[in-house]
Amino acid sequence: MESDLISKMQNYLGSNEKLIWVGQPKTGITLKLKDIYELLFSILFCTVLVFMMRSVLVVSVWFLPFFIPFILVGLLFLFGRYFIDAHLRKKTYYALSNKRIIIKSNAMYKKIRSVDLAALSKIEYEEERDRSGTIDLGIAYPTMPGRGGISWFPNAKAYTSLYRILEVRVVYQKILDLKKQINNEPQQEA
Repeated sequence: MESDLISKMQNYLGSNEKLIWVGQPKTGITLKLKDIYELLFSILFCTVLVFMMRSVLVVSVWFLPFFIPFILVGLLFLFGRYFIDAHLRKKTYYALSNKRIIIKSNAMYKKIRSVDLAALSKIEYEEERDRSGTIDLGIAYPTMPGRGGISWFPNAKAYTSLYRILEVRVVYQKILDLKKQINNEPQQEA
């Protein structure tokens, strides 16, 4: 598995670039403590929707097509986003070279993001009990307005950070060491 991932990511390296680390987000359906708020909102949304449908459908069945988009959105919020998130993480790959971080996504279409280590200004990480976690690269991701923001699309962080990777502290330290090494290198004139 790892040798396959190394060969996949090796293709995206430039000249004078050396692969330091490759990884992928944790796979499968995962729930975090913060998901409780989104889950409660989803349950409330679906409950209100069911009561509205029940009261309107008593009057006429012809109103049912009006509710179909709301039903689909409610089911997406309640269940679908966890399956979408798992699918997107399964198709996301990360690489750390001596010059940059590469994020590759094959979920809907091939998308490559490159973050230059020298230009990386903000970097922080959060670690879970199992030593997995997310390294925030300081790239903004879309959110809905509100306190702290609720991600409007499942897996938005997977393309703007090193999301739910194993041994997050080790990878974080590798990035800091490479960044320090790049900043201490004498600049070559062109």
